[in-house]
Amino acid sequence: MRIDRFQLANYSSFADTGMVELQPGINIIVGENNAGKSAILRSLYNLENFPHKSLDAYLPERLGVSRQTISVSLSGSDIETAWLRAPANHIYINFGATEPSAIQRLVNDTILSPNVVLVIKKSVNGEHVAFFPFSDITRTPQSPSALFTIQDGKIVYMQGNIGPDNSHVLVNTIWRDNVFMFDAQRFSLGRGGIEYPDRLNGSANNLPAVLNQLQGERTDVFRRLVAHVREIFSTIRNLSVRYTQQGDLEILVWPIDQQEHPELSVGLNNSGTGVAQAIAILTVAMTLREAVIVVDEISSFLHPAAAKTLLRILQTNYPQHQYIISTHSPEVLSASSPSTVHFIRKVGFESSVTPVDLNNLEDLRQVTGQLGISMTDVFAVERIIWVEGPTEELCFPYIYTQAVAPMPRSTMFVPVIATGDFSKTGTRLELVLEIYERLSRAATPLVKSVTFGFDLEELSDREKDDLLRRSAGNIHLLPRRHFECYLLDPSAIADLLVAHVPDLDLAEIRKQIEERLLELGGDKDFKAHKVFNGDPAEPLWLAKVDAAKLIKRVCSEVSGQRFEFAKKVHSLELLKSRMETDTGSADLAELIACVRELVDGSKDRPAAKPAS
Repeated sequence: MRIDRFQLANYSSFADTGMVELQPGINIIVGENNAGKSAILRSLYNLENFPHKSLDAYLPERLGVSRQTISVSLSGSDIETAWLRAPANHIYINFGATEPSAIQRLVNDTILSPNVVLVIKKSVNGEHVAFFPFSDITRTPQSPSALFTIQDGKIVYMQGNIGPDNSHVLVNTIWRDNVFMFDAQRFSLGRGGIEYPDRLNGSANNLPAVLNQLQGERTDVFRRLVAHVREIFSTIRNLSVRYTQQGDLEILVWPIDQQEHPELSVGLNNSGTGVAQAIAILTVAMTLREAVIVVDEISSFLHPAAAKTLLRILQTNYPQHQYIISTHSPEVLSASSPSTVHFIRKVGFESSVTPVDLNNLEDLRQVTGQLGISMTDVFAVERIIWVEGPTEELCFPYIYTQAVAPMPRSTMFVPVIATGDFSKTGTRLELVLEIYERLSRAATPLVKSVTFGFDLEELSDREKDDLLRRSAGNIHLLPRRHFECYLLDPSAIADLLVAHVPDLDLAEIRKQIEERLLELGGDKDFKAHKVFNGDPAEPLWLAKVDAAKLIKRVCSEVSGQRFEFAKKVHSLELLKSRMETDTGSADLAELIACVRELVDGSKDRPAAKPAS
């Protein structure tokens, strides 16, 4: 499930937010303290009656009721699961003028649909009015409501029964199962009752019971959770859950790997709010298929370096979830590679929401940091690895963690500024060296090493040798034109298309992709026509082809213009598909070796000034 858009009216400092658009991935809400960020996030989780006040209306009798409209996308199976789990066995839904004979068919078609848009209108006390795709949006309160009940694990329409619409029970269940709110006020998650939950609840107070299940029944998931926690917190080496003498469960935090003496461990409640919050967020991300994870002021309970590491883990390993995160911290913004950014501004009694153009955000980073990041990023890491752009920033850590080892906590991938200039061979060399010289002067002695990983593009052998010499060995070049040259695989592209256009046939689509690659391989638009010998798998052609442009063209044509490849969004999906299914390929081994050299080689490389 994901939230596509929402609108708040007469709530807190917002008279009317207007329609706020969200996207899959990470959505950032930024603004100063007391601007209204937390109010928006709280309303997404649970709307309360908190009427907007102004100089013109502040007496209780004039304030009215807070209202919210939310549009969400989810699968029909999500609706069916929530329906079967709803606390009320009898659900009445207002179908307006729908014919009784069509009601069961409409419901069945909906729960079989891969994508359903649900519009929810909320008002005071959490009461919801839901406009399901199988109900009439023009219905009136006087329209009769049809009764559904559960029989043998199926949703059954009870013809002839009518009653008051209580579909808000179903909406509440959908929200409870799919939306999770994390804020700095949540405490004491380390101890809880003995139970057997199927998932973490919205308050996360059953975290000990959920981890106890993972520890005993899903040990691989529990081990990955511990590995993530080690990446985020250098002082934590292990986790465990135990039964206490008081008859409940307690999460223990271990500063060492060995779990021989429990006296050496510390209860999670004595380990700081940030540790508990990070564990709870990871537990949701690792145990649910798709969820909306809302995090208020992430930098208020996590150190900047820990917050950035957590965001990287979520973005690279669990991108199927939607994240809505508020912050006033520029380092969190720079580390998140957000899908959307919204700026909250408050003047007097009134707050407003303004979407931020991500292209202009890059301009802002140049102005404030001159190096693509704020100086707080420099203070938070010891080793910076500059890469071409946000695609490599996202994918390279994934490659390293999956194929080599957990990312060193003190190492960070950062996209360079003005990446478009790197496609111009004439300016590339001087621009690289200028950035390197600026960073070396600014960072030393705060940063122990600075490394660059760039695309080969169209550099000649002479330019390449000169670049490596003048950078004192701190610049590494991919053996191919750019990163997407390692993603030009028919099977991976077919998997990507079928995932986004489900009615496509996988085998047929792969065949069409292979045919289009063969037809387009010699096209001069893709810059490798001089070396194309009719084999799209030939290494020399793969090293020189403009793969990003070619993948975009093939995806668009083969899908009938129904899917457009976007590097920043879809490259990670292609990479995951390749690494899961093609583990023995020589080109993947070459890519892994390059990333490994970037990370491991930076550990002993000083941030020295380049050769003149």
